[in-house]
Amino acid sequence: MEIFDRFNKKRRQCLPLVILTIAFAFIGFFGSFFGIIFRKGTIVILSFVCLLLAIVFGVFTSVLYSKLKKQFKDAYIKNLVKEVLPDASYYPQAGIPIDSIYRSHLVKKADRSHVEDLIKGEIDGVSYSTCDVKLEERHVHHTSNGTSTTYVTFFQGRFFEFEFPKSFKGQLLVSETSLHFVPKQFKKIELENVEFNEKFKTYCLDEHSAFYVLTPHLMEALMKLEKTYSGAVSFSFTDSKLCIAIDNRRDSFEIKLTKKLDEEMVHAFRRDLLVIPNMIQLLKLDKNIFYEEV
Repeated sequence: MEIFDRFNKKRRQCLPLVILTIAFAFIGFFGSFFGIIFRKGTIVILSFVCLLLAIVFGVFTSVLYSKLKKQFKDAYIKNLVKEVLPDASYYPQAGIPIDSIYRSHLVKKADRSHVEDLIKGEIDGVSYSTCDVKLEERHVHHTSNGTSTTYVTFFQGRFFEFEFPKSFKGQLLVSETSLHFVPKQFKKIELENVEFNEKFKTYCLDEHSAFYVLTPHLMEALMKLEKTYSGAVSFSFTDSKLCIAIDNRRDSFEIKLTKKLDEEMVHAFRRDLLVIPNMIQLLKLDKNIFYEEV
């Protein structure tokens, strides 16, 4: 495709900058190390110059790469979304409000957060929103040389919200991993399905509502969904929403500087979009099975 050729050409133009950044960083780091060890002032100065050049080239490359990603999303991904999800709207720079994500209780609050690639629409009467989410925790390290701060990613993946016309009573959480950060009023329960209990941890505010919502069919569907998609999957039934978080350590709809843009990559983008109607069909969200308030 012509559009692939155009973006692959722009991508290749960025690669020399990546190589220069790595080369200057390598020379600067090891040059300064040996210069200090052997007390060679000239080598130390030249090494610091290389490190400064590495920073300059690195920033310049990052700016070009960000611009390239934005252009690709505007030129191609928006059209792909309309092709796969005709009633959807795509906002590359936006996301589900972070407070709404926190209210699901599927993730803990982060020291640094980022959301993007918001897709909103409706399929068979079911309204939905989904976006990429990256959450990081700040780690402060104290050493004899001073204090350093790093950020460690604890969630990166896709977050989904599906709307319902009726509200659930209380809140129900189902997660592959233990949710140690949920409020104390949540109670951990077990269902009659042994396989489900081995796969998921279930927390609720109202046991009656939890047993009403988690029918045998829904439990089977949740287990099938977990097997279908890679990454840790969690579910939250909150008010009039079903939220799903998939921690797969992936960034959707992103092109890579070091990877050629081809049909295989586009098929992956298409699969990411088809996750939405597949979830609605698999969980039978369009069948009115939750419409009675519980």
